[in-house]
Amino acid sequence: MLTLTCFEGVPAINAFDLSPDGQQVALGLDQTNLYLLPYPLLFNLPQESQLANVQALASCANFAPYKTGDVLKSVSWSLAENHLALLLSTLVDGIYRDQVNVLDFNQCTSEPPTLKAIFPTHFLFTLSGYFDHPEITSLSLNNRGELLLNGFLNGGFGSLQLYDLQQGNSQPLTPNGDCCYRDAHWSPDGSYLFYSYQSEPGGEVSLFYIPTTMLSEPPSALASLALPAGFLEGSLGSLQPALRAIH
Repeated sequence: MLTLTCFEGVPAINAFDLSPDGQQVALGLDQTNLYLLPYPLLFNLPQESQLANVQALASCANFAPYKTGDVLKSVSWSLAENHLALLLSTLVDGIYRDQVNVLDFNQCTSEPPTLKAIFPTHFLFTLSGYFDHPEITSLSLNNRGELLLNGFLNGGFGSLQLYDLQQGNSQPLTPNGDCCYRDAHWSPDGSYLFYSYQSEPGGEVSLFYIPTTMLSEPPSALASLALPAGFLEGSLGSLQPALRAIH
């Protein structure tokens, strides 16, 4: 394991995602600040970094930082274009609720175009349990404009949804049944789906990596990944898979 740097005065890294081509990184710091940086240059940072060191790496000053306005929880690069899905926590009627904005960062501008804003009102009617737990535990964007979203029902596990950016609608994905899923991510080419599955609260957690063509198959046709003993210690820790193509 290699420690790239330590950010002085920054209490936490809110979000981190490496672009599928390995050339850019999206880094969320100070809750509302998003930095888009050339990934190879991160290795030039000193072991103890100031935010000025990070800003100096950016190809576009407008994106170092880009101020989201709301608390940034997670990010996901598109698998093809320079589009980025942002999971944000926004205050609605005195309650923080999660929403998703998909932005186009192809041009260096102070206001990158918003390709889609998925507001909490959408999830209230489509995502099971969102009213009581207005959280989205993971998201993943592919090159077809399809966004995977996980709701929150049981300890971070919940329903799995597929949102179509062009159509502006969503549908449930239920490869193993209605509930419960977490940690859903597309493969680098978008042809496979990785996810964690738990059939009941506190139960055994299984990991799946299946072709998207098998999503309509019966659950009995799906085989979970064979894991070494002790690989998963309970169900509380959430996986953060980073799937990359092998060249």
